[in-house]
Amino acid sequence: MPRQPRGKRSTTADGDVEVVAKNSNGDGSVYFEPASTSMAGKVRAGYWRASYRDADGKRRTVSGPTRVQAEARREVKLAEIAAMPAVGSRFSHDTTITELTDWWLDSVARHQVKTSTLDSYRKFAGYPRQ
Repeated sequence: MPRQPRGKRSTTADGDVEVVAKNSNGDGSVYFEPASTSMAGKVRAGYWRASYRDADGKRRTVSGPTRVQAEARREVKLAEIAAMPAVGSRFSHDTTITELTDWWLDSVARHQVKTSTLDSYRKFAGYPRQ
C-alpha cells in the first residue's frame, strides 16, 4: 500500500506557510485519495488521482496506485487529445464582416433580445460601410 503523502502546505519554524510541489496554472493537479471503507465493509486502498482538461474544457481525472502511474496515464490522455483532429469552424480568414454579422444576428442575438431590438440591429447592420 502506498504511503500517504504530506500536504502541499507546510509551516516553517517561524510560522510562515509555504506551498511545495505546486503545478503551474493549467497543468492540472495530482493528489492522493486515502483508503476508505464502504457501507458494506469493503476496504478500498488509497490511490493517486491526476486531473486534466479534455478537448471541451471539462475537468477529468485518471487514477493509479502510484503518483508516477497517475501522471503517466494523464500524459497518455493529453496525447490522445492533442492527436484529435481540430474541429472545423464555419468561418475562415476569408469570412467577411457582413457574413459574420448575419450569422450572429440569426444565431445569437435572435435568442437574447426582443424582436424590436433585433430589428434595430438588422437596420444598423444594413447601413453601407465606409
